Amino acid sequence: MSRGIRFRVYVDGDLAVEDWAFPATEEEAERAAGLLADRHASIAERAAAAGQTWLVELYDPALPEAEAYVRFGSDVSGMVLPVPFSADAW
Repeated sequence: MSRGIRFRVYVDGDLAVEDWAFPATEEEAERAAGLLADRHASIAERAAAAGQTWLVELYDPALPEAEAYVRFGSDVSGMVLPVPFSADAW
């Protein structure tokens, strides 16, 4: 698990937050996911209350490409392909 797990939240198609977790064990992975889930749920709830679509994306580079992404949320059009992101955009 040394490569980390990436968590992204999109609101109306725009990246709202990106978090990385670098767990050393399965227990640490579960704990990190739980903590981040609270943060991401809050963003999703605010987006839904404002009438915006939202999408949560989890990416684990240690998994095969076909299994590496998990997506869920109200923005079903964003669930088809990974969304490219450039740090240069900031």
